Amino acid sequence: MDFTLRGPGDEPRQEERMMKRMIGLALLLSYLALLAGCNTVRGVGKDIETVGEKIEEAADRKGGK
Repeated sequence: MDFTLRGPGDEPRQEERMMKRMIGLALLLSYLALLAGCNTVRGVGKDIETVGEKIEEAADRKGGK
């Protein structure tokens, strides 16, 4: 790797542009995965809540609290 400093008029090299694109893509994919994970956890929470409500209803019908 070349770690020389470029001046204001120097063009970034193709490798540098590609690396920046790859980093940006990795960040975007990480963000999307995080959003998908949040929706999945929220959905699981709702499913567990629904199961709990059904258990309570069944217990009430059988003479529970």
